[in-house]
Amino acid sequence: MKAIVAGSPGSEILLDPIATALSAEGWSISRFYGESLDCIAPTCWTDVEILVCYGLPCGPPQLQRAPMLLGIVSPTIGYEWIDEAAASSRGILVVNGAVPENQESMAEAAILLLLAALYDLPGAQAELRAQGRRRTPPRMLKGKTVGLLGYGNIAKAMITRLQGWGADLIVHRRGDTGTDERVHFVSLAALLERSDALILLASLNEDSRGIIDAAALDRMKKGAVLVNIARGGIVDEAALAGRLADGRLSMAALDVFETEPLPNGSPLRALSNAILTPHAIGHTVESFAAIPAAAIDNALALSRWEMPASARNRHIEKAWLGRRG
Repeated sequence: MKAIVAGSPGSEILLDPIATALSAEGWSISRFYGESLDCIAPTCWTDVEILVCYGLPCGPPQLQRAPMLLGIVSPTIGYEWIDEAAASSRGILVVNGAVPENQESMAEAAILLLLAALYDLPGAQAELRAQGRRRTPPRMLKGKTVGLLGYGNIAKAMITRLQGWGADLIVHRRGDTGTDERVHFVSLAALLERSDALILLASLNEDSRGIIDAAALDRMKKGAVLVNIARGGIVDEAALAGRLADGRLSMAALDVFETEPLPNGSPLRALSNAILTPHAIGHTVESFAAIPAAAIDNALALSRWEMPASARNRHIEKAWLGRRG
């Protein structure tokens, strides 16, 4: 098999072990690191069969150069840099790295941020260090209504971990409500209006982009907290900053932003009631250790014309298999 392993600068630590392992399987591997997929030598596109790609936009201009491409593998759970629709139209599978360790780490990290927001951890630190800010009175999780926007694997892992905390868990998901006796499924309006703490866990797509806008924030309880570990594009950051500044919301804990890294001029940076982390709060030793093995398994499955469990566009299976031979 001929494969390209390509990523943004700094992703070598993630991608090089994958490239090395596939080389050991007898694959022909070309590695490229740069600001875009233009860093790939033009001659490599003509016969590439598998593309392992991290952080570099991949859409029609790139795909049309690769007539032999069977699948694109993202080594992480995120894959928004890959144009799934464009890949599907060409019979190319898109596969992400949905390893259990990632989901579990992110669930733990979301709970960490939730508790840090409820207990105003930054305020407690500032008070001890005499930095001119008194701590907001801490609040227990027990007895609170925690709203989850999204019902994927991370949400389910959170729900499991929050059993026994004495919180009322409500969920809004796209499509049917589903069944889970541990939670109550509600409308988006009810989620906003009832949540003492709102946790954003939804994928970023055309339905979710900007869904937490000014109007949505104004429907939330006064003094509520918001935690976002999903994607920054789900939230209107300017509106959120305004609601934090005027006290409409008591605290936000954000690991993701519309533009990353968060610009120095962002009003969020000036707010003492905003906990900000650099899209890495759940990147544990355990999750990083699991990523290469999952990416390698996915690439090898594609080479055998087997559908990986984490294929995002498995609905094109018939068209994909039709390209075999």
